Amino acid sequence: MKKILMFEFNSLIAGLTVDRAVAPFGAEVVPVARKNYNKTLEDLIDEWSDVYNEDAELENYTGGPLGGRMLVFCGLDQELNDVLTALRKEGIGPDCLKAVLTEHNREWDAVKLYGELRREHLKMQGK
Repeated sequence: MKKILMFEFNSLIAGLTVDRAVAPFGAEVVPVARKNYNKTLEDLIDEWSDVYNEDAELENYTGGPLGGRMLVFCGLDQELNDVLTALRKEGIGPDCLKAVLTEHNREWDAVKLYGELRREHLKMQGK
């Protein structure tokens, strides 16, 4: 399963840009609705999860935006460098935080992952 979770890509053009960049790699691009930012990354990649069941009575995220765009790569181990290059060529650069789904972060929600990535990004910039 090759998927890319997309967070805070609020325009159709931005979403289509990601889709166009990763299409040659056979990855499914999954835009994540803000109401699901409190769900685990593992649930967001599972198409059979209650996240996608309209009858499930799950609590929705009620907070604000993450603070910026974020992509989470799932199952793209071999192609990851090529995918990142393709995204850069399409203008999806360092302003968009990026992560790979791991055993360590699969139970995290988008808010926690974004916070961790943001801290690492700032630390690397010396801030």
